[in-house]
Amino acid sequence: MKVKLKGLALGILIGIMLTTSVAFTSSTSIKVYFNNLKVMLDGVENNPAAGELFIYQNKAYVPIRFVSEALGKEVKWDEKNRTIWIGKRIVAVLNDGAVWNDELDSYLDLIRFFNPRYIRYERQSDYRLYMLNHLIATKILTLRADEAVKKQAIITAQKDLDSYKEFNTQETPEMYNERLTALNLTESDLLEYLTNIRIIKHVVVSEEQIKAVYDNIQQPDKTLEESKEDIRKGLSESLLNQFMKDELPGYIKEIKLP
Repeated sequence: MKVKLKGLALGILIGIMLTTSVAFTSSTSIKVYFNNLKVMLDGVENNPAAGELFIYQNKAYVPIRFVSEALGKEVKWDEKNRTIWIGKRIVAVLNDGAVWNDELDSYLDLIRFFNPRYIRYERQSDYRLYMLNHLIATKILTLRADEAVKKQAIITAQKDLDSYKEFNTQETPEMYNERLTALNLTESDLLEYLTNIRIIKHVVVSEEQIKAVYDNIQQPDKTLEESKEDIRKGLSESLLNQFMKDELPGYIKEIKLP
């Protein structure tokens, strides 16, 4: 059967496949053929909806969403950047590498695990942008740590996780494991996250800054060595935010959040 489709520009064909409605503004017409076509995927017939499979200029056309999902790939339309993403998508282009959407999603899941109340913010673009910047800062700052700092951070992170489980008395081990499973996380993910937090605290806060704070304490009841961890904890958040404001933009070429 020969069919004439009026008002359809080939350039917006993909838009039809991704959305339920399209505004037809072009006067171009194309002729396509529906010849009882079928799609075989790994030997099994798997066809799109009626009218979505046709031939134009000796080429077969099927919806991009149909093909991608049949192959197990997620399809996303990024209206802001006018981009179709199939499978993984880049959310930030860095001077040396990139950040992918699954990295950001996993990072948000880690934040949600330790701070369940933050789930209310996840649909807010400002929150996702802040957490994306936080993730990028983590990648950069952890590379600056020496091996001694990394080894100590691993030991301390294990203690942090043990303390978290010990003091979270309202949650049984079964509930804890269920939350991990629901977020597709493992204890190794938690330990890596906590280790990175410890590393960042050491990287952004210098020994000189710690000593300067200690010297301003009148009649301290602890020695400098005993006070270091508390001082580092108190300084790290503000210094991290300062790094994200002043230095981080220099590492980022482009943000591609939808």
